[in-house]
Amino acid sequence: MATRSNIIFNYGYTKIFFYRHYDGYLAETGKNLIEMLVDCKKPDKFIESVLEDKKYEITNGIHSDIEYLYEINFRFIYEPKIELSIRFVKRDNFNEEITNEVLEKQDFLTISQFKAAVNKEIKKTNLRIQDLNKHPKIEFLYFGPNGVQRMKGEKKCH
Repeated sequence: MATRSNIIFNYGYTKIFFYRHYDGYLAETGKNLIEMLVDCKKPDKFIESVLEDKKYEITNGIHSDIEYLYEINFRFIYEPKIELSIRFVKRDNFNEEITNEVLEKQDFLTISQFKAAVNKEIKKTNLRIQDLNKHPKIEFLYFGPNGVQRMKGEKKCH
């Protein structure tokens, strides 16, 4: 089953909804969003970057079956200063939908704070993978720049 997510992008009166069908969790989509935000300081460049990335598609609102919802705000302060903030929510209970009301209970984070949350999640993912690697019948894995990967030089278990 895929980990689906939506990303809401806000800039002035513009609101765009994106959908990602797989790897919507913080350690992957969060990391991907940070990379795009760091590379693309301006809202139009960020949107171009998301549209070029085939993992995302434009949609018309929040999907009912998502596990993660991200919201990114670009706020114009003065030329050329733009304030950037992001917030996210993870669905823990699949009997409830993630809605704008649920998201609005979350505080906005600076990019540094969001990056810290993403790095914390990546570390937790790596610890889970280390635990799996202790099992003799599981091949050695790690969470790298391209998601979960097999360790180089390790033989695949049969």
